Amino acid sequence: GQPLAGIHCVLEQNEGGDVYVSSLLRGGQLAKKARPLDRLEGVDQMRVDGMPLPQVRRLISGPEGTPVTLTFTRRGMPGRLVTTVMRSSSELADLQISLLEDVVGLVRSNNDPRMGEDAS
Repeated sequence: GQPLAGIHCVLEQNEGGDVYVSSLLRGGQLAKKARPLDRLEGVDQMRVDGMPLPQVRRLISGPEGTPVTLTFTRRGMPGRLVTTVMRSSSELADLQISLLEDVVGLVRSNNDPRMGEDAS
């Protein structure tokens, strides 16, 4: 079968059964839409309150390039935040490339003799 793709965020579950965003991959589609501690309430119109985390993950996973609609609530914000993202397995590669570019840029600036003149 086709490998499953996801949304590239880390979900955790508290003792009360709430599923929430623990962390997001920088540069991923969801990074601009969700925040850590946002509570996941639904996946494609199905409520996930109290649902075991592995089951929630199965609902989110699917064929690459297919949409998944997520419903979140955010503390201090009225209403719900509903967002649709495309399942992707390539975001991890994109993330690694952007991190590599950041490191290369940092190394270049640290090795640039002009950068150190005012440091002393």
